[in-house]
Amino acid sequence: SLNQGNINISMVKSLIKGRDRLKIGIEDIKSITAGYFNISLSELISNKKQRIYSYPRQLAMYLCRKYTGLTLKEIGDSFGKKDHSTVIYAVRSIEKDKDLKKQILDDLNIIENMLRWEKKISFLTFFHKTKQNRTHYKLMNYFIGNVGENIQNLTIIYLKTLTFF
Repeated sequence: SLNQGNINISMVKSLIKGRDRLKIGIEDIKSITAGYFNISLSELISNKKQRIYSYPRQLAMYLCRKYTGLTLKEIGDSFGKKDHSTVIYAVRSIEKDKDLKKQILDDLNIIENMLRWEKKISFLTFFHKTKQNRTHYKLMNYFIGNVGENIQNLTIIYLKTLTFF
């Protein structure tokens, strides 16, 4: 089992196969979005109306609706007890404008990629914590070979910081 640290290649294959296996949570979305826009989490969920806060908040609400499966009320509650109608407005606003304004689409793509990488890095951190060296290297090689070039470079940098090499 994963909790006891017994890992094998077939288990890794099953974890890597589907993107939905790497669940993205509301806290991940809020944290990455706030970091991307260089604002605090409290500013992201605040009632501040200035565009510097409202735009990231709307993007984050849109992403929460897209990735989490949470209800509008649950999303609103997580953003400082906002009403569900505020979430509806945010989602519709981003859906309408993302095809008209290149900057919105660019921001969405970058944040979505950051969310995917963050989840893959969490997956790698799990391997690091298992301390199963020989198996570890085999699994890392398999993982690196199956996630694409950009994440491969990021993975190698990450692993070097953990002194794997």
